[in-house]
Amino acid sequence: MLATAVGGLVVNLLVALMLMRGQSNLNIRAALAHVLTDALGSVGAILASLAVLLWVDARDPLLSGLIAVLVVFSGWRVLRETTGILLEGAPRTLDVSGDRTRDRRVPGVASVHDLHVCASPIASTP
Repeated sequence: MLATAVGGLVVNLLVALMLMRGQSNLNIRAALAHVLTDALGSVGAILASLAVLLWVDARDPLLSGLIAVLVVFSGWRVLRETTGILLEGAPRTLDVSGDRTRDRRVPGVASVHDLHVCASPIASTP
């Protein structure tokens, strides 16, 4: 169990390093979050195997519960962002009211009555 968990941790950390280079894409950030939670699972398995070796007491359920909470937290962030994209919500970093004012200052624009702004799934920002 210990050897398998250490091997899994090494592989997950190598994959995480490769994914960290391209975090501008939501899919890559989601894959990175998945790999990092897998790495946490490997750490949990390492700790559980050491607990079994040292104390002959299985503390695996406690560690599994902690890792499950971390997985739910990271999954919630990805779900929130993808839901905003699917519902065509405006990006959080964009001030739509400021854009309306700026658009009225463009020569030839008398008023802005219908402004559509939505996030792009390809170029979304964290």
